[in-house]
Amino acid sequence: MGECFRLFGLFGWFGCFFFGPVIALTLRCPVTKLCSDMTRTLFPLLLIFALSASVSAQTSSAKVGTDGIILKRTNQWVDTWNQRDVKRMRALHAEDIESQFYAIGGNFSTVEKLLKDIESTNFFGLKWAIKIADPHIRTLSSNSALIVFRLIGKETNSKGATRDFSECFTLVFQRIRQDWKIVHVHDSSRL
Repeated sequence: MGECFRLFGLFGWFGCFFFGPVIALTLRCPVTKLCSDMTRTLFPLLLIFALSASVSAQTSSAKVGTDGIILKRTNQWVDTWNQRDVKRMRALHAEDIESQFYAIGGNFSTVEKLLKDIESTNFFGLKWAIKIADPHIRTLSSNSALIVFRLIGKETNSKGATRDFSECFTLVFQRIRQDWKIVHVHDSSRL
């Protein structure tokens, strides 16, 4: 019995929890028997807790990964407006641009028509220095997500007159062949 208390004093509850079952079997000690019973009861609970924490961490890291990709793609899309790069803008959209809608306020057009219009008018004769503000990303499934954000900055017309720019946008993304592509754009009226 004295040997049991000496071991308990040496290892504390931690030692009893891990070494208790072995000691209880060899020394037949009531203190280590108690530790052995605690181990048998607590071990499954600790195992469940550890596994659930692991699954939770994997799920949240996947969400962080998806959110990061969506934000990166959205910034690339905004950069195509700032750089007036129709070719890169087209590459960020899914291939079926003739059936994707671009909604501006209450007006609808296809992305294909929008891309043709901005190419033929050299981005409507406008230049932008805009950036994303207040982005909110919502993962809809493992293969779809949307981002709502404001674009803020400056817009300059062909005569050099500059004005403040502020509009709300929604981009809907779909994962196609492991790449996130834009499948819908909604542009609010000016704020």
